[in-house]
Amino acid sequence: MLNVRSSCVAIVLVLAISLFFLFSRVQNHPPEHSVLMGPYFPSATLLVGEKMNLNTVDLFSLEALPGIGPGRAERILEYREQHGKFQRVEDILNVTGIGPGIMESIRPFIFVEH
Repeated sequence: MLNVRSSCVAIVLVLAISLFFLFSRVQNHPPEHSVLMGPYFPSATLLVGEKMNLNTVDLFSLEALPGIGPGRAERILEYREQHGKFQRVEDILNVTGIGPGIMESIRPFIFVEH
């Protein structure tokens, strides 16, 4: 009986240690494209293939785009409020601080739908 109990304790310990190391590695080195979006995850990134509608996206989600920090995200929303809905993806070039380089880095993650 003692051997069975010792074996169970050993297995639980090995699993606990393994999970600890697994989660600490994931936390310290998140995948290149993971999805954690919203106000509770300010350092969010996106899944490959995931896209945001420029006409409905919120501030925190915009910050997940490559090269878009809080300032640019705020300017995108201000532009949308002042000029109405984006008509095409390229309209984001009209936002101060968004040039062709940033446009190309975020293009895979954005779309426009009315």
